[in-house]
Amino acid sequence: MVVPWRAQDCVYYQLRRRARRPQLTRDPLGGNEAMTLLLPLALASFVSAQQAPRSSDPWQVVRVGPGSIAVPRDWRILDGLRPRTLVFRQGDGIGIPLLDDTGQPLQAGVVVEEHFSAKKNLREIADEILAGAQADSRLKPLADPRVDALKLTDSTEALFMSSMFLKEGQRRSLQLKLIARSADSRLWLVSAFLVGGKDSRWCTVDSELGRWLGAHVLSLTLTPAALDEGRLREAYRRRRVQ
Repeated sequence: MVVPWRAQDCVYYQLRRRARRPQLTRDPLGGNEAMTLLLPLALASFVSAQQAPRSSDPWQVVRVGPGSIAVPRDWRILDGLRPRTLVFRQGDGIGIPLLDDTGQPLQAGVVVEEHFSAKKNLREIADEILAGAQADSRLKPLADPRVDALKLTDSTEALFMSSMFLKEGQRRSLQLKLIARSADSRLWLVSAFLVGGKDSRWCTVDSELGRWLGAHVLSLTLTPAALDEGRLREAYRRRRVQ
């Protein structure tokens, strides 16, 4: 059985109880040691990615099980850190500013995980994730979480979650999550984070940067059909205007 709030969520709890392992699947506040440990893997993945044909789009379409997802191009490749983690991209200073609107370091990442034995429905999984976040003494909610039911572009039922926290009294953390189940009953979890200074207006759901990150999360498709790039193009256009 899946334990969503602990095993799946890259931002809230992912590796919290495994302090001896690299702490990279939650927002990496000072993860220099972990990055050193994982550098060989990242370099190997980067070299492999460079061998693929490049397009002119500022995103890269990555195969995910029966479908695909768009991730920002050239973000650091840390895929496969854990057995269920198919995609892990980290983009501090790559395609986004190094510093946020308050002059503090800006961190961002996208993770895709798959699970085979999730028997609970999507709403129950979402409730467990939210309960896990609320139980974390490091996180102070800054707004009520949003949970919206929607359909992916391939008509797959999904839930899109967004939350904002003040982490350890110092950093504002925007956390996004998409929960969906494919036709073969696998559960798919896309998590994304944007972390900046505690007063940053960029690390919010309704900022153009937040919408841009959300467009990547929502680009997931769980069928072989090509993903719909219209939302992505609009999100990139709005960011340029901003």
